[in-house]
Amino acid sequence: MNRHLRTYRLVFATAIFATAIALTGIGRADSSEQFELREATIADIQAAYRDGILSPQHLVSMYLARIAVLDRSNLPQPLKGGVGNQPLNSFMHVNENALADAGRMDPDDRMDGDDDGARPLFGIPVILKDNIATKDMPTTAGSVALGGSRPEKDAFIASKLRHAGAIILGKGTLTEFANFIALGMPTGFSSQLRFQLFQVPGADLTKVGYGFNPYDPRIDPRTNAPFNDGRPVLATGGSSSGPGIAVSANLATVGVGTETSGSILSPSGQNMDVGIKPTLGLVSRNGIVPITADQDTAGPIARTVTDAARLLGVLAGFDKKDPATRACLTEGNCFRDYTQFLDANALQGAHIAVPMHPYWIEFGLGAARTKLMNDAIAAMQSLGATVETFEIPSQNVLNNYGTCVTAADVATRRATPVGTVPPCSTVLLFGFKRDLNAYLASKEFGPGTSASSATIPGQTVKTLSDVISFNNLHPEVALKYGQAIAEGRRHARHRSRTGPRRLPCGSCAGPEAHKDVRPRRALHRNGSGGVHRRRCHSGRPHGQEVRRRPFPSELRRQPAGARGVP
Repeated sequence: MNRHLRTYRLVFATAIFATAIALTGIGRADSSEQFELREATIADIQAAYRDGILSPQHLVSMYLARIAVLDRSNLPQPLKGGVGNQPLNSFMHVNENALADAGRMDPDDRMDGDDDGARPLFGIPVILKDNIATKDMPTTAGSVALGGSRPEKDAFIASKLRHAGAIILGKGTLTEFANFIALGMPTGFSSQLRFQLFQVPGADLTKVGYGFNPYDPRIDPRTNAPFNDGRPVLATGGSSSGPGIAVSANLATVGVGTETSGSILSPSGQNMDVGIKPTLGLVSRNGIVPITADQDTAGPIARTVTDAARLLGVLAGFDKKDPATRACLTEGNCFRDYTQFLDANALQGAHIAVPMHPYWIEFGLGAARTKLMNDAIAAMQSLGATVETFEIPSQNVLNNYGTCVTAADVATRRATPVGTVPPCSTVLLFGFKRDLNAYLASKEFGPGTSASSATIPGQTVKTLSDVISFNNLHPEVALKYGQAIAEGRRHARHRSRTGPRRLPCGSCAGPEAHKDVRPRRALHRNGSGGVHRRRCHSGRPHGQEVRRRPFPSELRRQPAGARGVP
């Protein structure tokens, strides 16, 4: 389906949105001209600013109009008893000051140039995943246990975005705690979104809490468990689901997600966006609710490769409170402009390996996805790449090694005989407790505060144990999928020859960054951004993994295979 038609499959919204545009004149800075919002790039928007046909306030108004119609509803959800298209629910919180922020922008500010006065994202509306701290909006990580948290300070990258001229349009929904809290939790679900939607009288608590993919925003119609719990028929990907949905549906120009293993790449693939997972140390982690500092990183989500590269140039850079970014002080490691690396002929002479095991064979892609993959390979070959089947020799070992996520997993690992490869790693469990506690103990971002209502009293949250305790007190809203992973962390211990790492309060300090943090081209399997018992999680991300379609930028992206029950 053509992207320009795609979001208007939300039948209940089309007429209302058209009427809103007609009645308010939103989008008109001049009576003789109108700016086309859908698919607008950073360059398109800033060209319109220069030409005087658009202002930041007009642009924000246009996005807010779309958000009001496509993303949110004053009616109880699910709509129409769960039949038909649903609101996308990509925003956890819309910035009530966005219009005022846009109005304060100085039209004389520079939008390009090499001097320190340049504001490369001047007037560009951005959505941030709701685990990135903002001083003027809640930062919840999708958890009702942190639903009332308002940090005193912006995350380092949020501050960089504002300095670069970006308008933070709001905070995006996400899979709760970046999908490291419970087993079996669908991507795009969170207890905080569930709590917020249930505040509308008549909402069905058993069915709400999910974001929806704009390519097919319906509830899964299957009646058998677990598919009959209100989850979307087409997965959103996660855990950065909200930014992925919003950018795809033209509810924001670009977005910022975070990733430990797949959480930028997965929603970018599912929503036909471009996602970049930077090398650890290229982008500061300071002020981001963590899973583990050893693997966490923030990165861009956009509709074009060029916009993703432009956003990366703003996010990247040294932060004195994140030791991993120290490599950026060395010239040639980090850049303010990554568009210089874009090359339309990049696939000329590239040699690409395609392992068939286990994804094509054991897991099984199905006929439609197999055709999609073969078409992609053919497209890469037509652009000069050589592609051959090549199996990973250690794939069977990797398949059998994953992440310990429950007490039983930890016990099994401890029972593994000396000299035998254990079935899983406790790195994420240990890092989650260590780094979340450090975040909540910081004066700038902690302590956390729970959501509250007439039946749920607010609670101060200072540790992961407090999160678990609050959830246990309010299981009706907090524990639809349990919290087995959080509880599993009680059993994880860290052993190190050099002793435990001590982190400075307020920063999730991890190992030093690689000496080379420049971008690399890489292919990456589209994961779900969650915890998989049989997936290897590397201790260090290698290079920059770019989720992008292998076609020239001027071609239309088609959401092939994006319909139906996954």
